[in-house]
Amino acid sequence: MPDRDILLMHLASAPRADRRSPAHPFGFALAIGLYAAGLASPSSVLAASVIGSSVSGGVLVSTAGTDTTSFAGSRRLTAGRGYAQTFVARDTVLRSVAVWLPSWQRVPKFGLHLWITRAGNDGRPHLDEIVADGGTVTSGAGEGMTAARFQFDFLPALYLPARGRYALVVVAERCGVLDVLTSARRSGDVGDLWETSLRGCSNGPGARGARAGDDALAFRVEFYDLSTAAQGRTWGDIKNGYR
Repeated sequence: MPDRDILLMHLASAPRADRRSPAHPFGFALAIGLYAAGLASPSSVLAASVIGSSVSGGVLVSTAGTDTTSFAGSRRLTAGRGYAQTFVARDTVLRSVAVWLPSWQRVPKFGLHLWITRAGNDGRPHLDEIVADGGTVTSGAGEGMTAARFQFDFLPALYLPARGRYALVVVAERCGVLDVLTSARRSGDVGDLWETSLRGCSNGPGARGARAGDDALAFRVEFYDLSTAAQGRTWGDIKNGYR
């Protein structure tokens, strides 16, 4: 059976994720387009369309990100440009990603869209290997002059394929313009920041990238342990089971 037929058969029977962030209308079309162009494998397309599980709850066990108490500057997202921030995932159950914008863009005209892709051992983002479409956030938390925290929640949690290197790709919706804050202070799990192209105005990550500089995107990724949250049971149910 040809790869295309196998792919379509799997997609027809695959479960859909139930996330708080709405699915991007171009996410699936982008994945299919990459596959048709020979830039993505059938497994990459499946990863882009099946992103979640039936498990909820859990306990925070680790994070990856930069120092978000002080910022070094900002980078501008435009109609033809996005940014990809690489990082190392020490765990595989991802519950949320937060990105910081300037306070004056707390409720911007254009939403902030997130993609998660693989990254290579050399630190370069693999923009054709889409792991998840994180959806769009249209407003940030905080008030006054504090930076705006744009948080993407994965409910149910997102299971990464494996521990290793990944990239957060942020773009402005509908060919808009947004500024994202950067930080000069980072942990060892934070890699390089890359400038990427976009495929038209679909806000999908492009297939090219160039290292942007020595700063890093101001971000935080949270990983959870869901071993005590199987099948969505309540904490009371779990305690009764251990008595």
